[in-house]
Amino acid sequence: TCAPAQTAAVSDSVQRFRTALTAFIHESLDSLPAVPGVGVAVVGRGAAMYSCGIGLADVEAHRPLTPQSSVYIASNTKPFFGLLSAIMDQRGTIELDAPITRYFGAAAFPPAVRADSVTVRHLLTHTAGLSNDPIVFRTAYTGDHDPDALRRLLPATSVRDGAPRGTFGYTNLGYVLTSMILDDVAARSWQELLRAEVLQPLAMNATSARASVIDTAAHPLATGYIASGRVSRARVGL
Repeated sequence: TCAPAQTAAVSDSVQRFRTALTAFIHESLDSLPAVPGVGVAVVGRGAAMYSCGIGLADVEAHRPLTPQSSVYIASNTKPFFGLLSAIMDQRGTIELDAPITRYFGAAAFPPAVRADSVTVRHLLTHTAGLSNDPIVFRTAYTGDHDPDALRRLLPATSVRDGAPRGTFGYTNLGYVLTSMILDDVAARSWQELLRAEVLQPLAMNATSARASVIDTAAHPLATGYIASGRVSRARVGL
């Protein structure tokens, strides 16, 4: 299901782009049977140039994926949150180049991690060189956490093997720690801040940091699957 561009006239170049992209999506899905469906939207010059849903949102129920389907984007949330953090830096709510000890206190981390030399910018660019498996596991996989519980886990922070400070090493930890900072200094949840400062101004009314909010009749949430190789997949709960 591919919707037409939201403009009265479509140039030949845009039409060729849409045709080529639709063909590419079909070819990609044919080559990766484990992927049940793909949703794509392209926005340019203030309007949707292309929106398409191909495949299935729920394989077992044979529910099609449409341009109106909501899709869990997991860590693709990070660019939105990074933009929010930059906005908060411009507002003076947080300072990207401040040490994290300004927000957590020097005693929150073990001395060996030298937290006073870690900045918020380090956290957001995956260059902090820190590790904390208990915090990452709780926030990414269990949902069993609250601000006090996460703060109690800060002493479990250690120096990250193989990715010293100043070098890139992808991790959820930096974004979780920054979210804790924003929750504290702004006295609002980062999810609410994201809605107010990024999503609403961009009129992204069908996008949310909370899956429970966005799963509606108008925008039903696609089922999650984990691929195992090219062909096999397993249904997972969100």
